[in-house]
Amino acid sequence: MTQGYITLAIDQLNSTQQIKSAYTLACSLKLNDPKREVCLVTDHFSKVPSKYEGVFDYIVELPFGNTDHTESNRAINLWQLYYCTPFAQSMYVNPATIAIDNFADFWDICNGQDIVFPIHTVNFKQQLSQYLAKFKTADANNILNLNSDVFYFEKSEISSEFFKMADVVFQNWRQWFFEYIKEERTNAFNSDLCFGITAKAIDYNPFMFEDLLEYTDLTDDNIAEAATQEQSEDWLDTINIWFHNGGDVKVNNHRQTGIFVYRQFDLLNDKALNDISKHYNTTTTTIKD
Repeated sequence: MTQGYITLAIDQLNSTQQIKSAYTLACSLKLNDPKREVCLVTDHFSKVPSKYEGVFDYIVELPFGNTDHTESNRAINLWQLYYCTPFAQSMYVNPATIAIDNFADFWDICNGQDIVFPIHTVNFKQQLSQYLAKFKTADANNILNLNSDVFYFEKSEISSEFFKMADVVFQNWRQWFFEYIKEERTNAFNSDLCFGITAKAIDYNPFMFEDLLEYTDLTDDNIAEAATQEQSEDWLDTINIWFHNGGDVKVNNHRQTGIFVYRQFDLLNDKALNDISKHYNTTTTTIKD
Protein backbone atom coordinates (compact mmCIF):
# COMPACT_ATOMS: atom_id res chain seq x y z
CA MET A 1 0.00 0.00 0.00
CA THR A 2 1.27 3.47 -0.85
CA GLN A 3 2.11 5.67 2.10
CA GLY A 4 2.66 9.41 2.06
CA TYR A 5 2.38 12.75 3.78
CA ILE A 6 -0.31 15.25 2.89
CA THR A 7 -0.60 18.91 3.86
CA LEU A 8 -3.07 21.69 3.13
CA ALA A 9 -2.03 25.27 2.36
CA ILE A 10 -4.38 28.00 1.15
CA ASP A 11 -2.94 31.47 0.66
CA GLN A 12 -4.89 34.64 0.24
CA LEU A 13 -4.36 36.72 -2.88
CA ASN A 14 -0.82 38.13 -3.25
CA SER A 15 0.51 35.98 -0.41
CA THR A 16 2.64 32.82 -0.42
CA GLN A 17 3.09 32.51 3.34
CA GLN A 18 1.34 29.15 3.75
CA ILE A 19 2.84 27.67 0.57
CA LYS A 20 6.34 28.63 1.77
CA SER A 21 5.72 26.87 5.07
CA ALA A 22 4.38 23.82 3.24
CA TYR A 23 7.52 23.86 1.08
CA THR A 24 9.84 23.85 4.11
CA LEU A 25 7.71 21.14 5.73
CA ALA A 26 8.09 19.01 2.60
CA CYS A 27 11.86 19.58 2.56
CA SER A 28 12.12 18.49 6.19
CA LEU A 29 9.92 15.43 5.58
CA LYS A 30 12.05 14.36 2.62
CA LEU A 31 15.22 14.82 4.65
CA ASN A 32 13.95 12.64 7.51
CA ASP A 33 11.84 10.14 5.60
CA PRO A 34 13.04 10.10 1.98
CA LYS A 35 11.19 6.88 1.09
CA ARG A 36 7.75 8.45 1.36
CA GLU A 37 6.15 10.99 -0.95
CA VAL A 38 4.59 14.34 -0.09
CA CYS A 39 1.36 15.80 -1.44
CA LEU A 40 0.35 19.46 -1.28
CA VAL A 41 -3.36 20.26 -1.38
CA THR A 42 -4.38 23.83 -2.23
CA ASP A 43 -7.34 25.67 -3.71
CA HIS A 44 -5.73 26.78 -6.99
CA PHE A 45 -2.63 25.49 -8.80
CA SER A 46 -1.86 29.05 -9.88
CA LYS A 47 -1.15 30.04 -6.25
CA VAL A 48 1.88 27.72 -6.05
CA PRO A 49 5.06 29.49 -7.25
CA SER A 50 7.08 27.32 -9.62
CA LYS A 51 10.16 27.59 -7.38
CA TYR A 52 8.35 25.60 -4.69
CA GLU A 53 6.82 22.91 -6.91
CA GLY A 54 9.81 20.59 -7.22
CA VAL A 55 9.82 19.25 -3.66
CA PHE A 56 6.24 17.97 -3.91
CA ASP A 57 5.48 14.63 -5.53
CA TYR A 58 1.85 15.67 -5.99
CA ILE A 59 0.04 19.00 -6.04
CA VAL A 60 -3.72 18.59 -5.86
CA GLU A 61 -6.57 21.08 -5.94
CA LEU A 62 -9.37 20.79 -3.41
CA PRO A 63 -11.95 18.62 -5.20
CA PHE A 64 -14.89 20.66 -3.86
CA GLY A 65 -13.18 24.03 -3.81
CA ASN A 66 -12.43 26.19 -0.79
CA THR A 67 -15.52 25.80 1.40
CA ASP A 68 -14.41 28.61 3.72
CA HIS A 69 -15.73 31.63 1.87
CA THR A 70 -14.08 34.04 4.29
CA GLU A 71 -10.69 32.56 3.27
CA SER A 72 -9.52 32.94 6.85
CA ASN A 73 -9.27 29.33 8.04
CA ARG A 74 -7.90 26.66 5.71
CA ALA A 75 -8.71 23.93 8.29
CA ILE A 76 -12.41 24.09 7.38
CA ASN A 77 -11.38 22.09 4.31
CA LEU A 78 -9.69 19.22 6.17
CA TRP A 79 -12.65 16.93 5.52
CA GLN A 80 -11.72 16.96 1.81
CA LEU A 81 -8.35 15.25 2.34
CA TYR A 82 -9.88 11.79 2.14
CA TYR A 83 -11.20 12.54 -1.34
CA CYS A 84 -8.02 13.93 -2.85
CA THR A 85 -5.13 12.05 -1.24
CA PRO A 86 -3.12 10.00 -3.76
CA PHE A 87 -2.12 7.56 -1.00
CA ALA A 88 -3.77 4.48 0.45
CA GLN A 89 -2.28 5.43 3.82
CA SER A 90 -1.95 9.14 4.58
CA MET A 91 -0.49 11.21 7.38
CA TYR A 92 -1.74 14.78 7.47
CA VAL A 93 0.67 17.39 8.83
CA ASN A 94 -0.14 21.05 9.50
CA PRO A 95 1.93 23.13 6.99
CA ALA A 96 3.30 25.29 9.84
CA THR A 97 5.47 22.36 10.92
CA ILE A 98 9.06 21.18 10.74
CA ALA A 99 9.93 17.48 10.75
CA ILE A 100 13.13 17.30 12.78
CA ASP A 101 13.93 13.60 13.23
CA ASN A 102 13.19 10.36 11.48
CA PHE A 103 9.76 9.38 12.76
CA ALA A 104 9.11 6.49 10.37
CA ASP A 105 8.14 4.42 13.42
CA PHE A 106 4.83 6.29 13.39
CA TRP A 107 3.90 4.41 10.24
CA ASP A 108 4.49 1.06 11.92
CA ILE A 109 2.36 2.21 14.85
CA CYS A 110 -0.53 3.34 12.65
CA ASN A 111 -0.37 0.65 9.96
CA GLY A 112 -3.65 -1.23 9.71
CA GLN A 113 -5.66 1.35 11.68
CA ASP A 114 -8.47 3.28 10.01
CA ILE A 115 -7.90 6.66 11.67
CA VAL A 116 -5.51 7.77 14.40
CA PHE A 117 -5.63 11.14 16.17
CA PRO A 118 -3.15 12.01 18.92
CA ILE A 119 -4.87 12.51 22.27
CA HIS A 120 -1.92 14.35 23.75
CA THR A 121 0.96 16.56 22.66
CA VAL A 122 4.10 17.92 24.34
CA ASN A 123 5.26 21.48 24.89
CA PHE A 124 8.59 22.87 23.74
CA LYS A 125 10.27 21.47 26.87
CA GLN A 126 9.08 18.02 25.77
CA GLN A 127 6.74 17.87 28.76
CA LEU A 128 3.23 16.46 28.44
CA SER A 129 0.95 19.32 27.43
CA GLN A 130 -1.39 20.70 30.04
CA TYR A 131 -3.55 23.12 28.11
CA LEU A 132 -5.14 26.05 29.89
CA ALA A 133 -8.23 26.29 27.71
CA LYS A 134 -8.00 24.15 24.57
CA PHE A 135 -10.25 21.31 25.75
CA LYS A 136 -12.60 23.19 28.10
CA THR A 137 -15.44 23.08 25.60
CA ALA A 138 -14.88 19.44 24.64
CA ASP A 139 -14.63 18.30 28.26
CA ALA A 140 -17.76 20.21 29.29
CA ASN A 141 -19.78 18.53 26.55
CA ASN A 142 -18.39 14.98 26.61
CA ILE A 143 -16.60 15.35 23.28
CA LEU A 144 -13.33 13.54 22.55
CA ASN A 145 -10.14 15.53 23.03
CA LEU A 146 -8.58 15.29 19.59
CA ASN A 147 -5.45 17.03 18.27
CA SER A 148 -5.72 17.54 14.53
CA ASP A 149 -2.44 19.19 13.52
CA VAL A 150 -1.17 15.69 12.76
CA PHE A 151 -3.34 12.64 12.11
CA TYR A 152 -3.36 9.40 10.15
CA PHE A 153 -6.01 7.79 7.98
CA GLU A 154 -6.32 4.87 5.58
CA LYS A 155 -8.68 4.33 2.68
CA SER A 156 -11.24 2.01 4.26
CA GLU A 157 -14.96 1.62 4.82
CA ILE A 158 -14.74 3.07 8.34
CA SER A 159 -12.61 6.02 7.24
CA SER A 160 -15.02 6.69 4.38
CA GLU A 161 -17.94 6.82 6.82
CA PHE A 162 -15.97 9.09 9.15
CA PHE A 163 -15.05 11.62 6.45
CA LYS A 164 -18.57 11.61 4.99
CA MET A 165 -19.79 12.65 8.41
CA ALA A 166 -16.94 15.17 8.71
CA ASP A 167 -18.12 16.72 5.42
CA VAL A 168 -21.50 17.48 7.00
CA VAL A 169 -20.06 18.68 10.31
CA PHE A 170 -17.32 20.91 8.88
CA GLN A 171 -19.55 22.56 6.29
CA ASN A 172 -22.29 23.21 8.85
CA TRP A 173 -20.14 23.65 11.94
CA ARG A 174 -22.22 26.44 13.50
CA GLN A 175 -25.32 24.27 13.46
CA TRP A 176 -23.46 21.28 14.90
CA PHE A 177 -21.82 23.39 17.60
CA PHE A 178 -25.26 24.67 18.61
CA GLU A 179 -26.60 21.10 18.80
CA TYR A 180 -23.66 19.41 20.55
CA ILE A 181 -22.22 22.21 22.66
CA LYS A 182 -24.36 23.30 25.58
CA GLU A 183 -21.64 24.40 28.00
CA GLU A 184 -18.56 26.59 27.40
CA ARG A 185 -19.98 27.64 24.05
CA THR A 186 -17.69 28.99 21.34
CA ASN A 187 -18.47 30.99 18.22
CA ALA A 188 -15.16 30.26 16.55
CA PHE A 189 -14.45 27.39 14.16
CA ASN A 190 -12.29 24.66 15.68
CA SER A 191 -11.13 21.63 13.71
CA ASP A 192 -10.40 19.62 16.87
CA LEU A 193 -14.00 20.08 17.99
CA CYS A 194 -15.36 19.30 14.53
CA PHE A 195 -13.49 16.01 14.37
CA GLY A 196 -14.55 15.22 17.94
CA ILE A 197 -18.20 15.88 17.09
CA THR A 198 -17.83 13.77 13.94
CA ALA A 199 -16.61 10.84 16.02
CA LYS A 200 -19.44 11.32 18.53
CA ALA A 201 -22.08 11.56 15.81
CA ILE A 202 -21.19 8.15 14.37
CA ASP A 203 -20.24 6.66 17.74
CA TYR A 204 -16.66 5.99 16.68
CA ASN A 205 -13.52 6.18 18.78
CA PRO A 206 -10.62 6.91 16.39
CA PHE A 207 -7.94 5.89 18.90
CA MET A 208 -5.44 3.10 18.58
CA PHE A 209 -1.91 3.40 19.91
CA GLU A 210 -2.72 7.09 20.02
CA ASP A 211 -0.39 7.71 22.94
CA LEU A 212 2.55 6.95 20.65
CA LEU A 213 1.51 9.40 17.91
CA GLU A 214 2.38 12.80 19.31
CA TYR A 215 3.86 16.12 18.29
CA THR A 216 5.24 19.29 19.84
CA ASP A 217 2.61 22.02 19.93
CA LEU A 218 3.95 25.57 20.20
CA THR A 219 1.04 27.72 21.34
CA ASP A 220 0.29 30.27 24.03
CA ASP A 221 -2.14 27.79 25.61
CA ASN A 222 0.65 25.27 26.00
CA ILE A 223 3.84 27.16 26.91
CA ALA A 224 5.77 25.53 29.71
CA GLU A 225 5.43 28.56 31.97
CA ALA A 226 1.71 29.01 31.25
CA ALA A 227 0.60 27.94 34.72
CA THR A 228 2.32 30.95 36.29
CA GLN A 229 1.90 33.52 33.52
CA GLU A 230 -1.11 35.29 32.12
CA GLN A 231 -1.78 34.69 28.46
CA SER A 232 -0.80 37.61 26.28
CA GLU A 233 -1.01 38.58 22.65
CA ASP A 234 2.74 39.11 22.90
CA TRP A 235 3.50 35.67 24.30
CA LEU A 236 5.98 35.01 21.49
CA ASP A 237 8.15 37.78 22.94
CA THR A 238 8.81 35.51 25.94
CA ILE A 239 10.50 32.81 23.84
CA ASN A 240 13.37 32.59 21.38
CA ILE A 241 13.31 30.27 18.39
CA TRP A 242 16.31 29.23 16.31
CA PHE A 243 16.17 27.32 13.03
CA HIS A 244 19.80 26.22 12.70
CA ASN A 245 21.53 24.85 9.57
CA GLY A 246 18.28 23.57 8.16
CA GLY A 247 18.10 20.66 10.56
CA ASP A 248 17.96 21.75 14.19
CA VAL A 249 15.27 23.75 15.94
CA LYS A 250 15.66 25.20 19.42
CA VAL A 251 13.12 27.01 21.57
CA ASN A 252 14.68 28.78 24.55
CA ASN A 253 17.68 26.42 24.23
CA HIS A 254 15.47 23.33 24.25
CA ARG A 255 16.22 21.19 21.20
CA GLN A 256 13.04 20.08 19.50
CA THR A 257 12.48 16.52 18.29
CA GLY A 258 10.04 14.62 16.12
CA ILE A 259 7.27 16.79 14.68
CA PHE A 260 7.44 20.46 15.67
CA VAL A 261 4.20 22.36 14.99
CA TYR A 262 4.94 26.08 15.28
CA ARG A 263 1.47 27.23 14.07
CA GLN A 264 2.34 30.88 13.49
CA PHE A 265 3.35 31.07 9.81
CA ASP A 266 5.34 34.26 10.29
CA LEU A 267 7.71 32.49 12.70
CA LEU A 268 9.37 30.95 9.65
CA ASN A 269 11.52 33.83 8.43
CA ASP A 270 13.37 33.95 5.11
CA LYS A 271 16.67 32.87 6.68
CA ALA A 272 15.11 29.74 8.17
CA LEU A 273 13.40 28.92 4.87
CA ASN A 274 16.64 29.37 2.94
CA ASP A 275 18.64 27.27 5.42
CA ILE A 276 16.18 24.38 5.25
CA SER A 277 15.95 24.62 1.46
CA LYS A 278 19.75 24.70 1.09
CA HIS A 279 20.15 21.76 3.46
CA TYR A 280 17.57 19.77 1.50
CA ASN A 281 19.07 20.56 -1.90
CA THR A 282 22.62 19.80 -0.72
CA THR A 283 21.63 16.53 0.89
CA THR A 284 19.54 15.24 -2.02
CA THR A 285 22.24 16.22 -4.52
CA THR A 286 24.82 14.30 -2.47
CA ILE A 287 22.58 11.25 -2.38
CA LYS A 288 22.04 11.37 -6.16
CA ASP A 289 25.78 11.66 -6.76
